[in-house]
Amino acid sequence: MLLAIVGVFVVLYRRFSLLVCVAAVLMMASNVHLIHQAAEIRFYPLWCAACAWLCVVLDGQVIHRLWLLRLNNIVAILLAGIIPTTHYFGILTLGLICVGAMLVPNITEGRRRTIGLVALTGGLCLVGCLPFLIGQRAAITRATWVSPATFDDSIGFLTAMFPVLPIIVCGAAFVISSALSKEGERRADLTVAEHEATFDAVPTLSEQAKHLAPSLLLALLPLVIVLLSWSVQPALVTRYAVPGILGFGAIFALLLSRCGPRFQMLMIVAGGVMFLQGVAFCSHQWHEIDRIRDELVTQLKNLPPEGPIVFEDRTVSMPVLHSHPELHARCSLLDFTDDQLSEDSELRIVQRDVGRRVAEWYPAYALRSLTSLQNEPTLFVIPYMESASASLKWPFDHRKSAVSPSIDRCDRKASDAPTASGQL
Repeated sequence: MLLAIVGVFVVLYRRFSLLVCVAAVLMMASNVHLIHQAAEIRFYPLWCAACAWLCVVLDGQVIHRLWLLRLNNIVAILLAGIIPTTHYFGILTLGLICVGAMLVPNITEGRRRTIGLVALTGGLCLVGCLPFLIGQRAAITRATWVSPATFDDSIGFLTAMFPVLPIIVCGAAFVISSALSKEGERRADLTVAEHEATFDAVPTLSEQAKHLAPSLLLALLPLVIVLLSWSVQPALVTRYAVPGILGFGAIFALLLSRCGPRFQMLMIVAGGVMFLQGVAFCSHQWHEIDRIRDELVTQLKNLPPEGPIVFEDRTVSMPVLHSHPELHARCSLLDFTDDQLSEDSELRIVQRDVGRRVAEWYPAYALRSLTSLQNEPTLFVIPYMESASASLKWPFDHRKSAVSPSIDRCDRKASDAPTASGQL
C-alpha cells in the first residue's frame, strides 16, 4: 500500500507544490479502509499500487526520449495485465483510468493508441482468467455471498467509501482561502518539470482537473460498484472499492492548491492528525479481534472433555485451528444442507461451500454434518455471530445452555424413566 501512496504522490508532485502534495496524501491515507487493507495480507494493496502507477505512466506529460517512452508504454501494458488479474473488479478501475487518460487535453494520436492497447491488454487478461472464474463459481452453489443491494445499504456504502471529513476540511479551506484572497481567484502554485514547456499563466482549476482525469475518475469507483450491485450482481463490500480512495488525493490537491502556504501547512497538520486517528482506530480494532480470539482459545482449552466442538463460522475456526493445531482433534466445522437454515442466506451457504472445499484440500480442517451430531450426548457449539436471523434448525432435541458469550453447550435430554406403577 505504501507503493500505491508513493504513486499518488508522484502524480501530484508533477503539478503541485510539496506542501499541497503532503497534505493531500495525508488526507487520503487517513481513510480507515485504506489503512485496514494495508495491514491485511491480501491482494488489495497490489491492486491499489498497480492503479496508482498506471495513473503515473499514463500521465499526459510529454516524454521526449524515445527509450523512456517505450519503457513507459511497456510498464503501462504490464500494469494493465496485473490490475484485472489481481481482482476481477480490476477491469472497472482499468476502464476508469483509461477513459480519464483519453480526456487529458492535447493528447497525441500515439498516446491514444497506447491507451487503447492498455485497455485491450487488460480485457484479454481478464478473458484469460475466465476458466479460473468458472471453476471458482462451480465450487460454490451461489453466485455471490453478498446480499442483494438495498437503498440503505447503498447509502451506507457510499458514506463509508467517500472520505467525508477530509472533503469538508479541504472544501472549507478552499472557500475560506478564496474569500480572504485580495487578488480574486487565487492561482495554483504549480511545480513545472524542467522538460515541460513553460506557460505564461498558471493553469486554472479546470485545466488542472483535466490533466488529473485518470486519478479523478478513479474516485468514481464506489458509484460504479453501487450501479453494478443494482444492475448485475450484489457487490456492496467496502474493500472492493478501496482503489477508488486513491482518486481523492487529486481532489484534495486541487482544493488545497488554491490555498496560501500557511493554510497548506495547517492542512498538513490536520491531515497528520486524521491519519494518526485512522491508525489508532484500526489498531484498536485489531487488538480487540486478537483479544476476543485469545479469550475463545482459552475457553476452548478449558472445556470439559466429554463432547466434540463444532464451529458454525469458518472465518472463526480457521484462524483458531491454524494458530493452535492441538485443537484439531476435537474441533470441526459444521456442515449443513440448505433446508437446515431457518431462512435463506447467501453468506452462510457460500461460507459452507468454501468450508467443504477447504476440508477437501486440507483434511486437518474436518467437517461434521448437522445430522451426525444427533446421537452426541453432549457437544459444544461456537455459533455464527454475524447473522442471527439465518440460524440453523437443529433436528434433534438438545437442551442448550451458554458456557460463555461465544460458546454454547448442548446436552441431549434424558428419556423419560419408567414409572413406578408399571413395575410389579
